[in-house]
Amino acid sequence: AGSGASGSAFAVTAIDTTQPIGAPTDPQGFDLTFTIEAAGIATWNVEAPASGQTGVTITASGLPVVITPGQTARLATHWHVADCAHPPAWNGGMGAMEITGAMAGSGPGNSDSSEQTFSATLRPGLVTEMMQVACGSA
Repeated sequence: AGSGASGSAFAVTAIDTTQPIGAPTDPQGFDLTFTIEAAGIATWNVEAPASGQTGVTITASGLPVVITPGQTARLATHWHVADCAHPPAWNGGMGAMEITGAMAGSGPGNSDSSEQTFSATLRPGLVTEMMQVACGSA
């Protein structure tokens, strides 16, 4: 009874900082790895990490990351600070990253509206601390 995809979602369950910060390939950057879990019965293709913060670009490799129901997967992201001389003020209202995912397949109950955007809330001050280290001001 009901759609096969009801109650299905994905969510971030853990965030890890990854060393080294300010790697030679991007001295003005740092890495954060997100553990994502799928609930319900749908498989999710997670892609498109994004920041609403001007001056910070978030990229990820190996996209899409596939998460099967009841399992976790890791999304490794790289954050680049555009201008270390004027780093953005990352305040409490902007301490999040948006992750977009889409249900895999087109089974019963999966319509065109099977996309979800999850806002991963970061520990207060985490991004500011990471930016300071990446920009050499820590």
